[in-house]
Amino acid sequence: MKRSYFFASGICLLIVLGGAWFVRASIRDLVYQTSQPVLPPPIAYQATSTDAFMRVPTSTGRGEPMRSPSDRGQAIKPGQTHGSAPTTTKKFPSQVNLAIPFLLQAPTHKWIQPYEDACEEASAIMVDAYYRGRTEKYGEQEGDKVILDLIAYENGLFGKYESTSATETARLIENYFPNRRVTVHAPTSTQEIKQLVAQNIPVIVPLYGKALNNPYFRNGGPIYHMLVVKGYLPDGRFITNDPGIGRGADYIYAADVLWEAMHDWNEGDVLNGKPMILIVRPK
Repeated sequence: MKRSYFFASGICLLIVLGGAWFVRASIRDLVYQTSQPVLPPPIAYQATSTDAFMRVPTSTGRGEPMRSPSDRGQAIKPGQTHGSAPTTTKKFPSQVNLAIPFLLQAPTHKWIQPYEDACEEASAIMVDAYYRGRTEKYGEQEGDKVILDLIAYENGLFGKYESTSATETARLIENYFPNRRVTVHAPTSTQEIKQLVAQNIPVIVPLYGKALNNPYFRNGGPIYHMLVVKGYLPDGRFITNDPGIGRGADYIYAADVLWEAMHDWNEGDVLNGKPMILIVRPK
């Protein structure tokens, strides 16, 4: 009798705990959905003339950093051209949203290898698709194929696919997507990212994933992560395609959160890695 009682009590407890978890997840999703701003209309890629808001860093052709600031607060010196933003009389749009198709790094939602380390590959594929004029998100089967194809190529190029640095990722992009050129750039603020996106140039950002404080990450987030910045809002927040979560399409991050999380791989010492961005453009 007692055994039956304890068994029934255990079942009830499991049901209650499961229900609480479901309600918690539902509340989290409801809060997320109701807190989302109205996004600007997505802008599909169109080849433009060389006239731009400002000068942007030029690629070395090898994905090498143009400069390496000693810390995040280093000021841009007057007249500096390696990644600096010259003064311009043109004004940026108050908001931008590039039409970049979303690709989950685990397209079939199987969070195992190689997908757990496929954020770099997913980010590269999304940016290339944008420049090809694609706006439709990737389905499970197609997404799985394009990621595995890129990983296979990457294994041949580097002998690995996991946790590639900004420079390695730039080299991968330029080799796998011959119509793309990449600059690895050390920004001094998120304003530089905004200026690039305002010119319809998406930006790939390496990050210490746990500093993003994303409630949808598993286990608090990855040590090392990459995503695509595709827009910004009038209040300064960034619109991203974050391949690490199912809700990653048009995911919003505060500018200060993104900035503090920006760290390159740095041979695994991510927290001491410098802030770097990958600027991908057509050749």
